[in-house]
Amino acid sequence: MTSVSVVAVGGGGGGGRLSYAPGGGGALGYRNNISVTPGNSYTVVVGAGGTGGAPTGTDGGNSTFNSTTVVANGGKAATSTTGGAGGTYSGSCVAGGNGSIVTGK
Repeated sequence: MTSVSVVAVGGGGGGGRLSYAPGGGGALGYRNNISVTPGNSYTVVVGAGGTGGAPTGTDGGNSTFNSTTVVANGGKAATSTTGGAGGTYSGSCVAGGNGSIVTGK
């Protein structure tokens, strides 16, 4: 048996074009010593960044390893007047960091 360590970062949220408010940052999550079997396939998803929009953008995508083992959620899009909320980490992550909640223009 073999193990891997995984770090995932979610995509950042898109900004609002009319308000110039920025999107929230994607979360970071990690876990060490995940058991894997040589020759088996494991799904890795890299979350795309959100796009800017008028008046609001789109949310950032989630990044995952093996569906729910390590999950770093994408940041939220800006609204027409405020910046987007940061993403959170979940799954069986041992630690991580939530994305920035952006409030300035």
